[in-house]
Amino acid sequence: MIESIPAELRKNSVVLAVDVGNTHTVIGVFRGEEVAESWRVTTHAEATSDEALMRIGELLSRSEIPARSITHAALSSVVPGLDRVWAKALSKLLGFAPQIVSSENCLGIPLRYDSAKTLGADRICNVLALLDMGYECAAALDLGTATTIDILKDGGFHGGVILPGMTASLHALTTSAAMLSPVTLTWTEKVVSTNTADAMRAGILHGFLGQLDWLMNSIREELGVGEIPVVATGGWSESLGGKSHWFDLYEPHLTVKGIRLVALAAKD
Repeated sequence: MIESIPAELRKNSVVLAVDVGNTHTVIGVFRGEEVAESWRVTTHAEATSDEALMRIGELLSRSEIPARSITHAALSSVVPGLDRVWAKALSKLLGFAPQIVSSENCLGIPLRYDSAKTLGADRICNVLALLDMGYECAAALDLGTATTIDILKDGGFHGGVILPGMTASLHALTTSAAMLSPVTLTWTEKVVSTNTADAMRAGILHGFLGQLDWLMNSIREELGVGEIPVVATGGWSESLGGKSHWFDLYEPHLTVKGIRLVALAAKD
């Protein structure tokens, strides 16, 4: 657990955390340490602050959490411009400005990255969450539009890997090959398929497991560790969890948990 955040603050705060991703925006509200509410909505890159305000306001109005009870807020965004849109919306809703996660306000953890300003805020938050969960060396596997594997080591962000997510891989395949049409990504019984749709499914889904296996073995070798815990999050994690021996834990709220920490660590 990150000791710089007082236990009393953790216990008595109500935190709104917003994770703006390329495809979905995840919103979590924490009462103390617990996730009281969470929502996943479609990200609209052209949304205005008024539209964001309407969306978050409506979600809160349907819950048992009034906006006036929220004591802290922060957001992470990987969509250029939407950080400002959501910050303005949250400021209107809450009466105070949220923290926007960046390399400059991530609790002072070491960032082993050539240019820290180019490091995705969501990746920072995933590693912060691992650190707060008590891990000393672990990997965050985030399966979204992009798949990221990020490493916690020596108390900070140690580096990572980015590769196409499975939906992005399917989109690239079907837009680049005229004879291939989009399919629903469901598991096939066999890798060797006798129809084009299943051949695509097998290639993307089983192929991803092959990539993951090679990458995790390489990561362990480079880090010089025999084992490394892997905490999975993101839209595809639940469906892949039973297929891979690399998943030690599925934590759907990993990123918003890291965002919460940035909110709590903010100076008044």
